[in-house]
Amino acid sequence: ARSGTCWQEGLPSVDTRPLPLPLATTRLATDASAPLAPGDLFAGKYRLLRCLGEGGMGTVWAAHSVPLDTGVAIKVIRKGLTTASTAYRLLNEARAEAKIRHPAIVQVLEFGATDDGVPYLVMELLEGESFHAFIARQGRLTPSVAVATLLPIARALAVAHEHGIVHRDLKPENVFLSVTSAGTQPKLLDFGLAKQGRPRADA
Repeated sequence: ARSGTCWQEGLPSVDTRPLPLPLATTRLATDASAPLAPGDLFAGKYRLLRCLGEGGMGTVWAAHSVPLDTGVAIKVIRKGLTTASTAYRLLNEARAEAKIRHPAIVQVLEFGATDDGVPYLVMELLEGESFHAFIARQGRLTPSVAVATLLPIARALAVAHEHGIVHRDLKPENVFLSVTSAGTQPKLLDFGLAKQGRPRADA
């Protein structure tokens, strides 16, 4: 089973902005380091279990939260790529997802940086597959399956728009079909490119 999503675009341009407030006192890691591996204790409290995906700038890991004794997913920016630009993108994703409480939007649990300056985002751990993988496996979808999958996503986007948030990266890779005891729950992922404005007055 796979969870979460990884960035696939090229490296960001140099960003000279000051770091966002949650990281203002953190010195970002800029040196290359040994890659993370299963069994590592990340940020002093997350035991890494397996890599769920890897992109140009970061990786997503399934992990066990030692303090809470539960599974989580962690998106980590690689050392050497930890610029203000990537930190802002991760923070933008965390804030957007945290503002929207909807069953079809992945739940963010924590945003921060390790002592040695690696920004990370902790999310709920999902079991299932991406909508992209599902389409590749199943082929053309029946109307009933397509509606059942995309209607919750459309509702989630409507709630996001009420909060002044536009996703801007909607694609099958960013929709995850989470398998739960109650059935399949589509989840919208990766708000890293989201544009955040003012909430609607009637929201």
